Amino acid sequence: MVLPPEQKNLFAKEESHEGIAAGRAKLSFPVPGPGDQDGAPPLSGVSGVSGDAQGPGHGLYGGLFEWACIQAVNPHLDWPAEQTVGIDVCLNHTAATPPGLTVTVNGKLEKVEGRKLSFSLRADDGVDTISEGTHDRFVIDAAPV
Repeated sequence: MVLPPEQKNLFAKEESHEGIAAGRAKLSFPVPGPGDQDGAPPLSGVSGVSGDAQGPGHGLYGGLFEWACIQAVNPHLDWPAEQTVGIDVCLNHTAATPPGLTVTVNGKLEKVEGRKLSFSLRADDGVDTISEGTHDRFVIDAAPV
């Protein structure tokens, strides 16, 4: 993994663990209303929530947590030779977000153990904390194509 002295993109240098700088991840996601999905099923259905709930369901937050971490790590990899795979997501979902609000995921790279990257993450919609959790990724050597 190549990490420049100055951190770019979504990483803000804080401290080093085993030669890899800890940093922060951030991703924002506007929650569409029922008429804003261009014929796609509601987000609640896509994410595995049953019923007529409006707004993102629990499963979507796992994907948002993963995506925030991927976006934070990718600029520091020797891509495409190096890539990451998610190996664990653990999160809660404590508040609903109505359509029209923007969900922002903030995360921190807490620990690096060899090729394992461990993040803590929090999602909020500007009104409530809606989800908190952890996500682990593993740096792999991609197979040549």
